[in-house]
Amino acid sequence: MSIFSRVFGRRRGYIEHILDDVYRINLQVNYAYYISNDEVKILIDTGIREPHNVKRLSNLKGVDYVVLTHGHIDHIGNTRFVKESYGAKVIMHPIDYHYVKARERRDIMKSARYFYEFDEFNIDIPIKESLELPGDVSVIPFPGHTRGSVLVLAKAGRHRKKSILFGGDIIVEEKIGLTLPYPKFSEEPDVLYKNIVENLLKIDFDVVLLSHASRPYSRKEIEDFVRALVR
Repeated sequence: MSIFSRVFGRRRGYIEHILDDVYRINLQVNYAYYISNDEVKILIDTGIREPHNVKRLSNLKGVDYVVLTHGHIDHIGNTRFVKESYGAKVIMHPIDYHYVKARERRDIMKSARYFYEFDEFNIDIPIKESLELPGDVSVIPFPGHTRGSVLVLAKAGRHRKKSILFGGDIIVEEKIGLTLPYPKFSEEPDVLYKNIVENLLKIDFDVVLLSHASRPYSRKEIEDFVRALVR
């Protein structure tokens, strides 16, 4: 039995230890991830603004940085709460900031009206190029799902044995297995496809954690997925 099946075979709580310094937080419609070690504490995405999620995010042992993988409402809804509660710095690509503006939400996500209510926030570190964070963590622009989508790479080293790539919504898990997000939910699906086919496997990772997936995926599984896309 692999470490993945051991971790996810148990009854799940709202926060689970995945590998080394990485934890997964169940925020109901998707997952956030939390990197916590003696050098840095990073929260990757914040879920929809909902009381249960606020309570779950209030029990973390500090947050130095919030990295938003993209601007969709199910990833940014509790950002201001986390920012103000922990004094965290928010990292986001500025091209996705229009998702944060209240006056634009109804036009952007008409199918998700109950997501609209959340507090706006400011970006502390606008990212346009790759960014290095403490704890051997990199933020990598990866446009397509949205124009401002980013990946987070927690590299193998002192804090972890494996390199872990946090993929946001670039790939999603359905009953049939891994697939690309539905085109209507991506700003530039053709760009996303090209980016995955041409660039994803250039990144040095061992494990991928996705926002909409029940378990971690190994590099081999992602390689098989990419190969299947180009057949």
